[in-house]
Amino acid sequence: MSRKRVLVVGGTGYLGQHLLQGFAKSKGKPFDLAFTHHSTNPHQTLLNPISPSTPFHVDLQSGEGLTTISNTFGQPDVIVNCAAMSVPRACEMDPAAAFATNVPTSLVKWMSGFNASAILIHLSTDQAD
Repeated sequence: MSRKRVLVVGGTGYLGQHLLQGFAKSKGKPFDLAFTHHSTNPHQTLLNPISPSTPFHVDLQSGEGLTTISNTFGQPDVIVNCAAMSVPRACEMDPAAAFATNVPTSLVKWMSGFNASAILIHLSTDQAD
């Protein structure tokens, strides 16, 4: 059986960091792991436990960076979307950015170009920054 490619979108956010830590604890690691970040660069304390993993800078508003994932990491088998703008005031100040992040059409459009099916899991939390 081939190794699965898992991509965590929003890996440096509250939920994404916890998910990546969970992946780091899994035994045998039958998967290759990558994650995206946008407003926060990955801190070394996040990178050390999940090594080897690949961080990618992605802008969900424009979709910039998604093609780099395909070209470098390959087509993910599983995408777990944890990206969010969770601060209500920030969403009110920039509704276009909030919509593009919380309803990531650029991610779905990117996935529509895949040769084979991939699983998209969208997670959310009521935890605000």
